[in-house]
Amino acid sequence: MKKIVFLLALLAVISCQEEAKKPVDYALFSGKVTNGRGGVVRINGENFTKEIPLASDGTFSDTLRIADGPYQMFIGREYSNLYLKKGDQLSLSIDVTAFDETLKYTGVGSERNNHLVNSILVYENEEDNFALDPIPFKAKIKEHKTKIDSLLVASGVKDETFIAFCKKNAHYKYLYDLDVYPYYYNQRLKNESKEGSLPEGYLEELKTIDLDIEEDYKQSSAYKRLVMSSISDRAANAVKKDSTKVMDLVFLDEVNKIKSQVIKEDLLRNLSIAISPSNEYAKAVYEGIMKESKDEEFKRELTEKFDVLKKLVKGEPSPTFEDYENYKGGTTSLKDLEGKYAYIDVWATWCQPCLQELPYLKEVEKEYRAKNIHFVSISVDNERAHEAWKKMVAAKEMTGVQLYGGKNYRKEGGFGSSYVIDGIPRFILLDKKGNIVSADAPRPSDPRLKDLLNSLDI
Repeated sequence: MKKIVFLLALLAVISCQEEAKKPVDYALFSGKVTNGRGGVVRINGENFTKEIPLASDGTFSDTLRIADGPYQMFIGREYSNLYLKKGDQLSLSIDVTAFDETLKYTGVGSERNNHLVNSILVYENEEDNFALDPIPFKAKIKEHKTKIDSLLVASGVKDETFIAFCKKNAHYKYLYDLDVYPYYYNQRLKNESKEGSLPEGYLEELKTIDLDIEEDYKQSSAYKRLVMSSISDRAANAVKKDSTKVMDLVFLDEVNKIKSQVIKEDLLRNLSIAISPSNEYAKAVYEGIMKESKDEEFKRELTEKFDVLKKLVKGEPSPTFEDYENYKGGTTSLKDLEGKYAYIDVWATWCQPCLQELPYLKEVEKEYRAKNIHFVSISVDNERAHEAWKKMVAAKEMTGVQLYGGKNYRKEGGFGSSYVIDGIPRFILLDKKGNIVSADAPRPSDPRLKDLLNSLDI
């Protein structure tokens, strides 16, 4: 009897050991977020999105059924890179008010992800590097690449796949920075009224880049940016050599040379932003994308967008809005603005390009204040930023008609969707009857705006 009991116990132990050896198909992710914004931790990856709600004390926990590889973690508008593998038991601690400085991981998988955190700090304030002359700039970005390699050694990570990923990504980051440097260098020379040129062979490393590596495009954000930048460079150079060529259409031709359909589809999505009311070649871009894309859902959405755009032409009645909150009190609808021209700025408190336009907008408004025109700003901040909108209007001493769009702006068939506003800032000019003058008007910083206003009977 004792032998039977012993054998049963032994079988149970063996069974448990075999069970323990079974590979898991998930990663465990938990932690605590201090000063969290948005109430969730969002994980994005290739064909993967997961929102993990934060408890009232900022803690969270979830099981992620993932493929091994790179991901991004978002908390509000802040984000960081992750590298997750099945079997990870990762725990996060962070204070969002000092995001990069307090971001720390513990548990299985922490060595990998703490290395990614340390890598971010290497590139801190890297925008200052673009003010350097060519030789010091190249030395600086090479130094960054070397630091990443040193940090990788110091991290103690043994995962060969992850090590190869990090080395490759650092190299692509180096190449991307090198590729975009000439733009900043030439802009600086222009602003300082100086002449100069890059040393001979300075960009030689860029000539042999393979822009058609699908796996790298899916895994490396630096490679993705490099592909986009390189193709844009090729299109710009072609237009520079032949001024009869159109940038968007040459870009489309370059995209069509890509063999990977995954890369091609992503580039076509990026190009679809060019289908706008102000682009006289929007129809040709639309037709070119429709011909090359094999993504039926994307093509359906694009056709819907294009059908709307066809209605946003000069002289057509403007899409309307009703009862937007007015900063000075009460509500305002588009019909309340009739009788005067209306120059509408669609913006948000978090949008840096929007804020950069504010000084120019004030200048234009001051010059045309006595004219028959309203200057209207519509904030598209979400409900959580409602108070931030009020504070910024006061702090920036914003004049004109200050409106808050809120939920009404974002609803289906609302002002934003009706104008197919994919990005901000966006400027719209309407006549005295509420008809469209320009559905994509020049920005305040663009001298063409005053030319347009002076051509009207305002």
